Amino acid sequence: MILGQQSPLHSHLVACCDDVLRLIFDHLAGPDLHTICLVHPYLRNVAQPYLYTTIRFKTWVDRDKDWKRETPKTHPISPLLRTLVKKPELVDYVRTIHCDGKLYYNGFYRGQSPRMVISDIDLDVLVPFVEERWGQAPSRDSWIDKLRQGSMDAYLALLLTLVSHLRSLHLGPDFEIESHMMGLILRSGLCGTGPMSFTGQDGILQHLKSVSLCRFADLVREWTFDRNTPNMLPFFYLPSLRHLEVSMDNPGPDPSLPLPWPTAKLPSATTITSLRLKDFREAHLGQLLVITPNLTTLWLDLEFVRDYENGCNTPIFDLDIIMRALLQVRNTLTELNIYAYVGGAPWPYCQCPEPPQVLGAPPTTFASFDQLKTLAIPLAFLNGLRAPAEQRSSWNCCLPRNLEVLALRQELLVEYGDLYDEYEPWEEVAQMRTVRFWLSTVTETHPKLRRLLIQEDGGGPLHPDTEGLREDDKELYFVKLDIENLARWAGIHLEWSVDELAFSAVDMELLDSV
Repeated sequence: MILGQQSPLHSHLVACCDDVLRLIFDHLAGPDLHTICLVHPYLRNVAQPYLYTTIRFKTWVDRDKDWKRETPKTHPISPLLRTLVKKPELVDYVRTIHCDGKLYYNGFYRGQSPRMVISDIDLDVLVPFVEERWGQAPSRDSWIDKLRQGSMDAYLALLLTLVSHLRSLHLGPDFEIESHMMGLILRSGLCGTGPMSFTGQDGILQHLKSVSLCRFADLVREWTFDRNTPNMLPFFYLPSLRHLEVSMDNPGPDPSLPLPWPTAKLPSATTITSLRLKDFREAHLGQLLVITPNLTTLWLDLEFVRDYENGCNTPIFDLDIIMRALLQVRNTLTELNIYAYVGGAPWPYCQCPEPPQVLGAPPTTFASFDQLKTLAIPLAFLNGLRAPAEQRSSWNCCLPRNLEVLALRQELLVEYGDLYDEYEPWEEVAQMRTVRFWLSTVTETHPKLRRLLIQEDGGGPLHPDTEGLREDDKELYFVKLDIENLARWAGIHLEWSVDELAFSAVDMELLDSV
């Protein structure tokens, strides 16, 4: 092709109208859209909204072949911010930010995420922008210092101040090790209590609808005693938020302490309909649910960290406290997943305290949850950690009558036996007997039930003629076989989940599909 001559494809694309180009650009990946933007000004004007609509970031280090050493490198967030600051019209296109990665939880970084390598070209734009926009704000200098140091927390905080039309935010574990600057910006922009001024604006993130903030909290606690609670609570003040998934610490070792809300006025999170709480124990659950009166979907990940015991993080799972908190959303809740388990460093690397306990009577108040249709609950919450004294089951008054999907989790029972040698083989048989007894009358007590999932290490019945099978296992085979027959007779789809990961995937699917 002669230099300066347009290619046929180039000419044809430029000749297309905007609607035709949008149909084409809908199917292009980010690198292809970037190339299109460099071809012609007309094509760039049409392609730019697609290029900036979704921003995806990954971890910013390189590991050697032995996975023992990591080398920080540059990250695209700094040149992106430089572009957005120089061309503010591009900010209006950003709708989704998705940052993912979980490589840093390997013991090399203690208390902070690794620093990025930042070029002077980016700093020459970003530092003056912060200096001019926030004038003499008390935290301005520390923010600038963190920008120069390459702190991801500082760059994410700056990005959140710019994307005024953001709809979805996801921050994976690598991006959630530190959150101090992000919390400061949120307290300032949403609550007006932080040191940064947003004069002349209605606030930040006013259109944000979905937030997912994930981290490995037990490992962060191993490095530092800093709690991220003050940095996470401002998200409840978002005026348009519908879905919130957050890994949040309890506010302190004293369970009677109130949550450290950024203002005296509690948020009215009436728009939130879906909430997932990770690493947050039941002691302060009621203080969160009271501000979410329209909640329809709730996930509770109740973890006891063995090597980090205090007043909130105890081996005692208190059903009375959990049910009192849940009663505040009983008129709206349609999906509930409770996941109780033992976490922390594996034995023998941590001190092993008392075995976990489940206190309180069986959750009979679930019978008043008329809207609840999907329930995933630890079997230990229905039967207790030790085997029931009788085969009879009192589940009829524990489970909602309108229940359609039930998932029975056994992580707590398995860990109870594996970690503390407190669980005998015959006790598993007794636990399954309660399921069998309940299924024998399920068509009368829960006529709408159509799906049952049971987490089971064995993955379903083993044939009694299997070599080396113990007498307890043979009895377990017949009990499980009875469960399958009763479920089939009642028209219930039964699934045995082999392991925790498979069960979690199925659990997520069932909650999303109902």
